[in-house]
Amino acid sequence: MIRRLILSKQSYIQLTVVLFGSLFGLLMVMSSLQIYQDIRSIVDNKKELISSQFLVVNKPVSILNTLSGSAAVFSEEEIEAFKTLKAVEKVGTFKANQFRAQTGFQLQDKTMMTDMFFEAVPDGFLDVKVSNWNWKPGQPVPIILPTDYLNLYNFGFAPSQGLPQISKGTAKLAGLKVIVSGNGQTAEMSGVIAGFTDRINSILVPESFLEETNKIYGSYKEKGISRLVLMCNDPSDAQLTEFLESRGYETNLEMLKNGKLNALLKMVLSIVLIIGSVIVLLAILGFVQYAQLLISNSNYEIRTLLQLGYRVNTIFKQYLLFYIVLMGLVFVTGTSVLLYIKHLINGYMSEKNFEVDATIDPLVLVYGLSLVIVFLILNALNTFYRIKQLAK
Repeated sequence: MIRRLILSKQSYIQLTVVLFGSLFGLLMVMSSLQIYQDIRSIVDNKKELISSQFLVVNKPVSILNTLSGSAAVFSEEEIEAFKTLKAVEKVGTFKANQFRAQTGFQLQDKTMMTDMFFEAVPDGFLDVKVSNWNWKPGQPVPIILPTDYLNLYNFGFAPSQGLPQISKGTAKLAGLKVIVSGNGQTAEMSGVIAGFTDRINSILVPESFLEETNKIYGSYKEKGISRLVLMCNDPSDAQLTEFLESRGYETNLEMLKNGKLNALLKMVLSIVLIIGSVIVLLAILGFVQYAQLLISNSNYEIRTLLQLGYRVNTIFKQYLLFYIVLMGLVFVTGTSVLLYIKHLINGYMSEKNFEVDATIDPLVLVYGLSLVIVFLILNALNTFYRIKQLAK
C-alpha cells in the first residue's frame, strides 16, 4: 500500500525516456567492450593487431658495400637512438652463425642437404612458444622456420620435384641432420623443427646454440649487427615513421600500414566507448532528476506517512526496491540485446574465418553490472537525502 501511494504520481513518459536512455547508453558501452574483447581474442589467435607489434629493420645494401666487401651494420649509437623513440618498447639484435652450416632431412628415398644460415634473437621477440628452447650440448637443435619457407616448399619446390607436400605437424615430426664446420672441425648433430614463425623471416635457433658453436667453429669475425627487431606499441607512430625514413632504414611497409589501420580501429572503438559513457552519464543525470521529480510529486503523501509514524528507512526501502526493479530490467534487457548482437557478430566473424568466443565476455558483464550499481547508489543517496529533508 505504501509503495502504491508514493509511486502513484509518477510520469510514465519521463520514466520511459529515462529507461530508454539508460538502456541505450549501457548497451553502447557493453557492445563496444565486447567488440574490443572479440578483436583481442582474434589477436591472440592470429597476429598482434591491438597489442605490441614487431618490426624487423635493416640498413639498405649499397653498391659501396658490394664493392668494398663491408657490411651494412648498425653502430651502438644508432641502436641506442631507437631506444629513445616513444613508440619503441624494446630493441633486439640478430646474431648470426660464423661457421658453415648444412641441414637436411629424409623425404621418401631422397636425402636433401643444403647450406643454411642460422640466426638468433632474444626469446622475448619470438611468437612461438617452445618448451625446450634453451639448447645444451648433446641435445637436438631446435629450429624455428618461417611459415613462408614451408609454403615455398609445398607450392613451389615439391610439385616441381615430384615430392609430397607436408603439413606443419608432419614437418615437426621429421628428423633433421645438422652439420656444422669451421676452424678445421666438423660436427654432425640432430635437429628438430620446433615451430613456424610469421613474425621473423629467418631460420632461428637458440642464442645458447649460436654462442657455443661460434666459439668452437666460428671461422670469421662478426662484422656487426645487420638487423634489429623492434617491439613497438604503435608502429604507425609519426616519430618512428619519420625516423626510419630520414635515416633510410628498410622495414616491412605493410606492417606500418597495418599499424595505421590498427590505430584507426582503436580510435573508433575508443570514440564509441566515450560516446556510450557520455550517454550513460546523461542517463544517470536524467534518472536523478526523475527521482527528484517523483519525490516532489509525492511530497504530501510522504509527509503524511512520516506524520503517521512511518520511519524514513521504511519509505526509502520502497523507492529502493522500485529502482532495483527498474535497473534490473535495464540490465537484463541490455544483456539480452547484447546476446543478439553477439550472435550477429559471431556469424559475421565465422564467414570471415575468424574464431571468437560464442558467449559474452565476463568482463563486459562485470562492467555493465558496475554501471547499474552506480545508478542505484547515486539514486539511493539522492532519494534518502530528499526524504530525510522532508522529515525535518
